[in-house]
Amino acid sequence: MAGEAVGGGALGSIVGGLAGGLLGGAFGEDEKKSKKTEKYGRDGSHNETYSEYGQSGKTYGQAQLSRTDAPGGRQEQYTHYEQKQGSSGGYGSQQFTETVRYDSSGNQTYHNQERSSRGDYGSEAQ
Repeated sequence: MAGEAVGGGALGSIVGGLAGGLLGGAFGEDEKKSKKTEKYGRDGSHNETYSEYGQSGKTYGQAQLSRTDAPGGRQEQYTHYEQKQGSSGGYGSQQFTETVRYDSSGNQTYHNQERSSRGDYGSEAQ
């Protein structure tokens, strides 16, 4: 599913290699839900978005892969967010976002990755 959505672009190499879907292997099949949406714009654009949500114990995750094809090119974006309770009882979170843009000839014109974490994410609950 994810590999098809990105068509082997820069995100395809990342997301296509994830075992267990968009969320990776952190959640079992019975602990997550998937959804696909499609939208068509008046300008001829077409957007496909794949979403996955999961919860296992005190860990919650969501991931989204979006691809928009437009007359001037395309954009692909992958976002992964995870929140869990740390050993101190507080919650922490981390997020990763990657965005890639291509012109109408398929040449990559933009590539950006962002990572952030907050709170008590790095420590495991006892």
